[in-house]
Amino acid sequence: MFEKTFYREPNLLLNGKSHTIEKVRAISLRDDLLLTIYSKKFDEYALPGGEVKLGETLEDAVRREVLEETGMSVVAIQGLVGRTTEYDTPVLDGFDFCKRINSYYLVDVSLDMVDQNLEADELVYDYEPRFVQYKEVCRIYDERIKSGKAVRTWMIRESYVLGIMEKIIHAHKI
Repeated sequence: MFEKTFYREPNLLLNGKSHTIEKVRAISLRDDLLLTIYSKKFDEYALPGGEVKLGETLEDAVRREVLEETGMSVVAIQGLVGRTTEYDTPVLDGFDFCKRINSYYLVDVSLDMVDQNLEADELVYDYEPRFVQYKEVCRIYDERIKSGKAVRTWMIRESYVLGIMEKIIHAHKI
């Protein structure tokens, strides 16, 4: 299992008051194709996932997020393959920093699809599910990061995760 920490801002008061946001991400592979959500508006790929709701288990959250964002049901959870922790500026008043924990699960999905059920803040992205070669997504992320143009902080995190995909595949004998 991998673990990686990212510091999004250099001068965060990490001994101060924090709030934590727990998130999940799904990694679903068919041969060398990776399930992604593609934003037609921003021309970018992301792993399905999102915030864990109060009282929800991580496994239930990954099932819900995959269904909402792709319209596909998770038929099996192979396991937790890694976790990232990000320290960033607070998103709530009265806090010194935000700690985001992303748990990555290897999942199998059914190709039988229903309509997506995107949340209001996701509609702007105009997401559609796509299976793409994960090495191609790595290449796209690397190009954007190197160019410095329109780089979102999550791309650096996802680039790291996709960069160790070979290790994940080998460890789980996919």
